[in-house]
Amino acid sequence: MDVPACRAAVAAAVDRRAVQEVLGGPGVALRTSRLWPGALPGGPDDRDPRPDAGAARAALAECGQPEGFATVMAVADVTSNVAVAEEVAARLAEVGIDVEVRPLDAAAFYATDVGNPDRVRDNGYGLVLATWTSDFPTPATFLQPLVDSRSIQPVGNTNYARLRVPEVDAAVDAALAAPDAGAARDAWREVADLARGTEAYVPLVETRVQLVAGQRLRNGVVMQPYSGYDLATAGVR
Repeated sequence: MDVPACRAAVAAAVDRRAVQEVLGGPGVALRTSRLWPGALPGGPDDRDPRPDAGAARAALAECGQPEGFATVMAVADVTSNVAVAEEVAARLAEVGIDVEVRPLDAAAFYATDVGNPDRVRDNGYGLVLATWTSDFPTPATFLQPLVDSRSIQPVGNTNYARLRVPEVDAAVDAALAAPDAGAARDAWREVADLARGTEAYVPLVETRVQLVAGQRLRNGVVMQPYSGYDLATAGVR
Protein backbone atom coordinates (compact mmCIF):
# COMPACT_ATOMS: atom_id res chain seq x y z
CA MET A 1 0.00 0.00 0.00
CA ASP A 2 3.03 2.28 -0.10
CA VAL A 3 2.73 2.22 -3.90
CA PRO A 4 0.15 4.75 -5.23
CA ALA A 5 -0.87 2.53 -8.15
CA CYS A 6 -1.72 -0.34 -5.79
CA ARG A 7 -3.93 2.03 -3.81
CA ALA A 8 -5.49 3.19 -7.08
CA ALA A 9 -6.40 -0.43 -7.86
CA VAL A 10 -8.33 -0.65 -4.60
CA ALA A 11 -10.07 2.66 -5.25
CA ALA A 12 -11.10 1.61 -8.76
CA ALA A 13 -12.55 -1.73 -7.64
CA VAL A 14 -14.83 -0.60 -4.80
CA ASP A 15 -18.58 -0.46 -5.42
CA ARG A 16 -20.20 2.34 -3.44
CA ARG A 17 -23.68 1.36 -4.58
CA ALA A 18 -23.22 -2.10 -3.11
CA VAL A 19 -21.95 -0.59 0.16
CA GLN A 20 -24.98 1.69 0.22
CA GLU A 21 -27.32 -1.28 -0.15
CA VAL A 22 -25.53 -3.25 2.58
CA LEU A 23 -26.18 -0.36 4.95
CA GLY A 24 -29.88 -0.17 4.09
CA GLY A 25 -30.14 1.96 0.96
CA PRO A 26 -30.26 5.70 0.21
CA GLY A 27 -32.45 6.42 3.21
CA VAL A 28 -29.62 5.38 5.50
CA ALA A 29 -26.44 6.08 3.52
CA LEU A 30 -25.47 8.52 0.77
CA ARG A 31 -22.70 7.57 -1.65
CA THR A 32 -19.71 9.89 -1.75
CA SER A 33 -16.31 9.85 -3.39
CA ARG A 34 -14.98 13.07 -1.90
CA LEU A 35 -13.21 13.97 1.34
CA TRP A 36 -15.72 16.63 2.27
CA PRO A 37 -18.86 16.58 4.45
CA GLY A 38 -22.02 16.75 2.38
CA ALA A 39 -23.53 19.36 4.71
CA LEU A 40 -20.77 21.87 3.91
CA PRO A 41 -21.05 23.89 0.68
CA GLY A 42 -18.16 24.61 -1.62
CA GLY A 43 -16.52 21.18 -1.70
CA PRO A 44 -15.03 19.30 -4.64
CA ASP A 45 -17.30 17.74 -7.24
CA ASP A 46 -18.51 14.25 -6.38
CA ARG A 47 -17.79 12.04 -9.40
CA ASP A 48 -19.78 9.12 -7.90
CA PRO A 49 -17.71 6.61 -9.90
CA ARG A 50 -18.82 3.06 -10.53
CA PRO A 51 -16.44 0.15 -10.00
CA ASP A 52 -14.02 -0.23 -12.90
CA ALA A 53 -12.38 -3.67 -12.96
CA GLY A 54 -10.38 -2.80 -16.07
CA ALA A 55 -8.86 0.27 -14.44
CA ALA A 56 -8.15 -1.74 -11.28
CA ARG A 57 -6.28 -4.44 -13.23
CA ALA A 58 -4.33 -1.81 -15.15
CA ALA A 59 -3.33 -0.18 -11.87
CA LEU A 60 -2.24 -3.56 -10.50
CA ALA A 61 0.00 -4.06 -13.52
CA GLU A 62 1.42 -0.57 -13.05
CA CYS A 63 2.24 -1.24 -9.40
CA GLY A 64 4.02 -4.48 -10.23
CA GLN A 65 1.31 -6.82 -8.95
CA PRO A 66 -0.50 -7.94 -12.14
CA GLU A 67 -1.90 -11.05 -10.44
CA GLY A 68 -3.07 -9.08 -7.42
CA PHE A 69 -1.85 -9.24 -3.84
CA ALA A 70 -3.01 -10.17 -0.34
CA THR A 71 -3.66 -7.79 2.54
CA VAL A 72 -5.62 -7.43 5.79
CA MET A 73 -8.53 -5.08 6.44
CA ALA A 74 -9.03 -3.95 10.03
CA VAL A 75 -12.64 -3.22 10.97
CA ALA A 76 -14.48 -2.55 14.22
CA ASP A 77 -16.40 -5.65 15.28
CA VAL A 78 -19.83 -4.11 14.67
CA THR A 79 -22.33 -6.01 12.51
CA SER A 80 -22.87 -3.26 9.93
CA ASN A 81 -19.16 -2.43 9.69
CA VAL A 82 -18.17 -6.05 9.18
CA ALA A 83 -20.85 -6.44 6.51
CA VAL A 84 -19.44 -3.45 4.63
CA ALA A 85 -15.89 -4.79 4.98
CA GLU A 86 -16.94 -8.15 3.58
CA GLU A 87 -18.69 -6.46 0.65
CA VAL A 88 -15.58 -4.41 -0.16
CA ALA A 89 -13.40 -7.53 0.16
CA ALA A 90 -15.64 -9.43 -2.26
CA ARG A 91 -15.29 -6.70 -4.89
CA LEU A 92 -11.53 -6.55 -4.47
CA ALA A 93 -11.31 -10.34 -4.87
CA GLU A 94 -12.79 -9.97 -8.34
CA VAL A 95 -9.61 -8.23 -9.51
CA GLY A 96 -7.19 -10.46 -7.58
CA ILE A 97 -6.83 -8.53 -4.32
CA ASP A 98 -7.26 -11.08 -1.54
CA VAL A 99 -8.46 -9.34 1.64
CA GLU A 100 -8.65 -10.93 5.05
CA VAL A 101 -11.34 -9.07 7.00
CA ARG A 102 -10.18 -8.90 10.61
CA PRO A 103 -12.82 -7.65 13.11
CA LEU A 104 -11.30 -5.97 16.16
CA ASP A 105 -12.74 -5.00 19.53
CA ALA A 106 -14.91 -1.95 18.85
CA ALA A 107 -14.10 -0.37 22.21
CA ALA A 108 -10.35 -0.25 21.47
CA PHE A 109 -10.51 0.07 17.69
CA TYR A 110 -9.87 3.80 17.29
CA ALA A 111 -7.77 4.39 20.40
CA THR A 112 -5.23 1.58 20.39
CA ASP A 113 -5.73 -0.53 17.26
CA VAL A 114 -5.99 1.59 14.12
CA GLY A 115 -5.21 4.61 16.31
CA ASN A 116 -1.72 3.22 16.91
CA PRO A 117 0.43 3.47 13.75
CA ASP A 118 2.95 0.96 15.08
CA ARG A 119 0.23 -1.62 15.68
CA VAL A 120 -1.19 -1.04 12.21
CA ARG A 121 2.25 -1.69 10.71
CA ASP A 122 3.10 -4.66 12.93
CA ASN A 123 -0.21 -6.40 12.20
CA GLY A 124 -0.02 -5.79 8.46
CA TYR A 125 -3.23 -3.81 8.18
CA GLY A 126 -3.12 -2.62 4.57
CA LEU A 127 -6.72 -1.43 4.70
CA VAL A 128 -8.71 0.14 7.52
CA LEU A 129 -12.47 0.58 7.40
CA ALA A 130 -13.16 3.62 9.55
CA THR A 131 -15.81 6.25 10.08
CA TRP A 132 -15.04 9.91 10.60
CA THR A 133 -16.83 13.08 11.62
CA SER A 134 -15.45 16.47 12.59
CA ASP A 135 -15.79 18.20 15.96
CA PHE A 136 -17.23 21.29 14.29
CA PRO A 137 -18.94 21.75 10.91
CA THR A 138 -15.92 23.25 9.12
CA PRO A 139 -13.56 21.93 6.44
CA ALA A 140 -10.57 22.52 8.73
CA THR A 141 -11.79 20.30 11.55
CA PHE A 142 -12.83 17.60 9.08
CA LEU A 143 -9.69 17.51 6.94
CA GLN A 144 -6.67 18.48 9.02
CA PRO A 145 -6.79 15.51 11.46
CA LEU A 146 -7.16 13.11 8.51
CA VAL A 147 -4.47 14.34 6.13
CA ASP A 148 -1.91 16.51 7.95
CA SER A 149 1.24 14.46 8.65
CA ARG A 150 1.78 16.50 11.80
CA SER A 151 -1.45 15.07 13.23
CA ILE A 152 -0.02 11.52 13.32
CA GLN A 153 0.08 10.38 16.95
CA PRO A 154 1.22 7.13 18.64
CA VAL A 155 -2.15 6.75 20.40
CA GLY A 156 -5.55 7.89 19.17
CA ASN A 157 -4.13 8.72 15.75
CA THR A 158 -6.71 10.16 13.33
CA ASN A 159 -4.52 10.25 10.21
CA TYR A 160 -5.47 6.61 9.59
CA ALA A 161 -3.61 6.44 6.28
CA ARG A 162 -0.43 7.85 7.89
CA LEU A 163 -0.40 10.27 4.99
CA ARG A 164 2.90 12.16 4.74
CA VAL A 165 2.81 14.32 1.64
CA PRO A 166 4.65 17.67 1.74
CA GLU A 167 2.28 19.21 -0.81
CA VAL A 168 -0.71 18.32 1.36
CA ASP A 169 0.92 19.76 4.48
CA ALA A 170 1.78 22.96 2.59
CA ALA A 171 -1.82 23.23 1.35
CA VAL A 172 -3.05 22.81 4.95
CA ASP A 173 -0.78 25.65 6.07
CA ALA A 174 -2.07 27.84 3.24
CA ALA A 175 -5.67 27.09 4.19
CA LEU A 176 -5.04 27.91 7.85
CA ALA A 177 -3.47 31.23 6.80
CA ALA A 178 -6.27 32.20 4.40
CA PRO A 179 -7.35 35.84 4.92
CA ASP A 180 -11.11 35.31 4.74
CA ALA A 181 -13.81 32.64 4.72
CA GLY A 182 -14.07 32.46 0.93
CA ALA A 183 -10.34 32.06 0.44
CA ALA A 184 -10.25 29.46 3.22
CA ARG A 185 -12.99 27.44 1.57
CA ASP A 186 -11.09 27.42 -1.73
CA ALA A 187 -7.86 26.48 0.02
CA TRP A 188 -9.45 23.59 1.93
CA ARG A 189 -10.96 22.33 -1.32
CA GLU A 190 -7.40 22.19 -2.68
CA VAL A 191 -6.37 20.19 0.39
CA ALA A 192 -9.24 17.76 -0.20
CA ASP A 193 -8.34 17.33 -3.87
CA LEU A 194 -4.65 16.74 -3.15
CA ALA A 195 -5.35 14.21 -0.41
CA ARG A 196 -7.95 12.40 -2.48
CA GLY A 197 -5.52 12.21 -5.38
CA THR A 198 -3.15 10.09 -3.30
CA GLU A 199 -5.81 7.32 -3.11
CA ALA A 200 -4.77 6.91 0.52
CA TYR A 201 -8.39 7.50 1.45
CA VAL A 202 -11.30 5.97 -0.45
CA PRO A 203 -14.55 7.60 0.72
CA LEU A 204 -17.57 5.31 0.46
CA VAL A 205 -20.74 6.71 2.03
CA GLU A 206 -22.10 9.23 4.48
CA THR A 207 -24.58 7.85 6.97
CA ARG A 208 -27.91 9.60 7.53
CA VAL A 209 -29.53 10.01 10.92
CA GLN A 210 -33.28 10.51 11.32
CA LEU A 211 -34.13 12.55 14.43
CA VAL A 212 -37.61 12.36 15.94
CA ALA A 213 -38.74 14.39 18.93
CA GLY A 214 -41.96 14.66 20.90
CA GLN A 215 -43.86 17.86 21.61
CA ARG A 216 -42.56 17.97 25.18
CA LEU A 217 -38.93 18.37 24.10
CA ARG A 218 -37.50 21.76 25.03
CA ASN A 219 -34.21 23.29 23.81
CA GLY A 220 -33.75 20.46 21.33
CA VAL A 221 -30.53 21.69 19.73
CA VAL A 222 -29.03 19.32 17.16
CA MET A 223 -25.25 18.97 17.43
CA GLN A 224 -24.01 18.06 13.95
CA PRO A 225 -20.74 16.40 15.09
CA TYR A 226 -22.71 13.99 17.28
CA SER A 227 -25.57 13.45 14.82
CA GLY A 228 -28.11 14.06 17.54
CA TYR A 229 -29.48 16.33 20.23
CA ASP A 230 -27.30 18.05 22.80
CA LEU A 231 -28.35 16.07 25.85
CA ALA A 232 -26.58 18.49 28.18
CA THR A 233 -29.05 21.26 27.37
CA ALA A 234 -32.21 19.40 26.28
CA GLY A 235 -35.13 19.04 28.62
CA VAL A 236 -38.65 17.65 28.77
CA ARG A 237 -41.70 19.47 30.04
